[in-house]
Amino acid sequence: MASLSRFKCVLQTRKRTLLECMANSVVVPGVEGQMGIMRGHCPMLCEIGLGIMTAKGLSDFDYNPLEDRHFLLDGGFVRIADNNVAVIAYDVTGFDEIPMEKVDEMVEKAKNLLEGDKFTQQIRSHEIKKAEMILRLAELAKYSSDGSNSARQPNSQ
Repeated sequence: MASLSRFKCVLQTRKRTLLECMANSVVVPGVEGQMGIMRGHCPMLCEIGLGIMTAKGLSDFDYNPLEDRHFLLDGGFVRIADNNVAVIAYDVTGFDEIPMEKVDEMVEKAKNLLEGDKFTQQIRSHEIKKAEMILRLAELAKYSSDGSNSARQPNSQ
């Protein structure tokens, strides 16, 4: 019965496919706010803003369960049609393939940027927003995998 509520979900950049699976729900950061997608969603094409994409209830194409996934997206488009969701992103950050030392380094950089003075914050508002999203993504990654890389699923390609 669970397979009846699933749809195909693909996340790609110009260089590679980061996610290709079946999903129960996907939330993407549209430029005008978060957009939740489930099976039977009306067809549309939307621009992606800066924010976290969450894919839940995942399985491979043989319906073997996979862990929920979270990615930081910065620009791109999402196409929804015929129970297929294709996310084409310009810039994607995911902690699945990054060693925890590098994740900690990214989090530290983000915290330093957030602690800057008002002038720096005004000049670099997009980078600061991205830094806030990196901190949020790190929290999601640690919550879903208890802070270890061993619990993470390899990317399908």
